[in-house]
Amino acid sequence: MNKLGKLLKDYVDNQLKDAKKDYNKVINELNNELYKEMIDMYDTFIDQFYSYKTTSYIRHGQTKPGTQTGVSLYRAQNISIGGNYYNPKLIVDFRPSDMNVSYEWDEAPDVFNYVMYGIRFPYFNNSSNWIGKYEGKYFSFKGTPMHAFQLFNDTFDEIAEKGFREKWAKTKWGH
Repeated sequence: MNKLGKLLKDYVDNQLKDAKKDYNKVINELNNELYKEMIDMYDTFIDQFYSYKTTSYIRHGQTKPGTQTGVSLYRAQNISIGGNYYNPKLIVDFRPSDMNVSYEWDEAPDVFNYVMYGIRFPYFNNSSNWIGKYEGKYFSFKGTPMHAFQLFNDTFDEIAEKGFREKWAKTKWGH
């Protein structure tokens, strides 16, 4: 290989190394932002659920109806980051067993499912449905929490690609 060929090869190799470094940085930043957004989405829905002033039932840990507070549903959130720097993963998971409570009528996983599917209290003809609303940077939704997370999962590739393109456009490679 002549001197010019070696210089070109070295230049291309260095550019590829820089591009890979920036690529990994962008996908990790995006993964971290999506992680925070999923936690925020979960908390937003649960905040909205708890903000309802109950009239016919007492929430776990409360002494009377209507307190507009609660804690146990927050414990079921188990969203995390997995993988590694070169292959980050967003893990959206729930563990209703972590609610560590027992209810008069149902087990914690049943209560969790009622809430996530938009059912407030399924007994004594007092059943009422509810929906929440989430407005995020990468994802917005109005409906039940479970449907929001299902749609996020179903459209994850599009969400991630759009977010990646926006972030990549801000690097030296994107213009």
